[in-house]
Amino acid sequence: AEQMMRILVAYLLLITPAAAQSLATPPAPPSGTNYVYIDQIGDNNQIYIVQQDSDAKQAAVLMKGDGNDLTIVQGGSGNHTAMIAPGTSGAMGATNDGNTIGISQSGAGNHSAIVQLNDTSANGYNTATITQDGGVGADKSFTLQLSGSHIGVTVTQDNPTVADSSSMSISCYTG
Repeated sequence: AEQMMRILVAYLLLITPAAAQSLATPPAPPSGTNYVYIDQIGDNNQIYIVQQDSDAKQAAVLMKGDGNDLTIVQGGSGNHTAMIAPGTSGAMGATNDGNTIGISQSGAGNHSAIVQLNDTSANGYNTATITQDGGVGADKSFTLQLSGSHIGVTVTQDNPTVADSSSMSISCYTG
């Protein structure tokens, strides 16, 4: 797990200057991008982020709570980056249970999706759906780290002319 975290941090450092900072504090918005940062704390929230048109798009969301529904839609030209990680505030419980995460990235430019909900405690009933498609030159990659029981994952990468890449770590607990 520690090795995977190091790989994730290295990957984040390579793909975006904002990720070089901790996601626990809002990174400075890079110039020339459409940028969203949300630190969500609590249960049963609905978050819907839409980033369209030209320029690069970045969305960073910290999740802390149960039963949340998060959707990120990024389209148009420019690179797309969506990052989801566990929140750091201790105000709510220590789990991220029953969350639904949807990421859709389309259009020209590179697409990168990072979902990391694998705190030290067992989580459960989380689902992630990632769809990445684009034309020539649209490299697509995702990193997915979930832990717990009853996990659902669907990933679609669609571009017949460009190779795709992925990394996935799922830990299931029986207790």
